Amino acid sequence: MKTINLYSNIHRQRGASLIIGLLFLIVLTLLGVTSMSKAVMEEKVVHNQRDSAVAIESAESGLKDIELWLNSQSLRPLTRAAGGNVVWNNGVYNGLTVNTQPSTWWTTNGTQYGTLRNNVAPLPALASQPLIVTQELAWLPDDVGMATNYASQAGLAYYEISAQAAGQNAATRAVLQSIYAKRFN
Repeated sequence: MKTINLYSNIHRQRGASLIIGLLFLIVLTLLGVTSMSKAVMEEKVVHNQRDSAVAIESAESGLKDIELWLNSQSLRPLTRAAGGNVVWNNGVYNGLTVNTQPSTWWTTNGTQYGTLRNNVAPLPALASQPLIVTQELAWLPDDVGMATNYASQAGLAYYEISAQAAGQNAATRAVLQSIYAKRFN
């Protein structure tokens, strides 16, 4: 009968399986940590993109709000230089663009969303409501003669409407502009 010496087989194994198993676990752990950090980063990117989209949509709502208000006016609104309180005369930006204006300028010169029309609910889940600045770019009267009443003169008015809005995060800002033409009779 043949005898098997177990003691000699034990001494020949040097723990190679243990070392290979530990290396395999280290590799799997590194892959898991990398995947988790990548997933967290992608989640932050998606959140920022969503917040930017919310800011753009709220700025669009601000533009539409003023366009609806202008459309509801039967007489041409006075500019601030002529005693009005919503529409600025041409040159309100003092050589700067709306993108370069600080937030204090927007707060001082802008009209808050929903304040000009009745029964307008505030936009939900925003850090702040949109601020809108309306500037009369040009006035093309139908009659070249001088009118006796500024507001009742018939013609076509062109307005530049600028809206600044925040997303759910106050640091996320979007500024949009549109040109709006309105005929006054």
